[in-house]
Amino acid sequence: MKRRVQMSLDSGHVEELDGILRDVGIPRSTFVNMLIEDVNFVIKNIEDNPGYYVVERLITRLYSLGLIKYHDLVKTLGPERASEVSTIIRTVRKYKRWREQS
Repeated sequence: MKRRVQMSLDSGHVEELDGILRDVGIPRSTFVNMLIEDVNFVIKNIEDNPGYYVVERLITRLYSLGLIKYHDLVKTLGPERASEVSTIIRTVRKYKRWREQS
């Protein structure tokens, strides 16, 4: 089944987003590719309540990039899931640092 996804932002929002991405050193094209990957993953793999999982992946991605704080993660995902996500992200970062040092 084909699904069509359309997103649009006005120029003010695009400029605001570009400023945020510039501050963290991520090109807009990279960010858009991340969003597309997340949406495609959910569409291909999640049958029950895909809308929730799109939001979860987006919020998790924003947290991992440092664009939102932990308390925002808790507000959206709840304390238990936010703790799990935070632990996974910290573990991945530690592993990447370890690999770079090896």
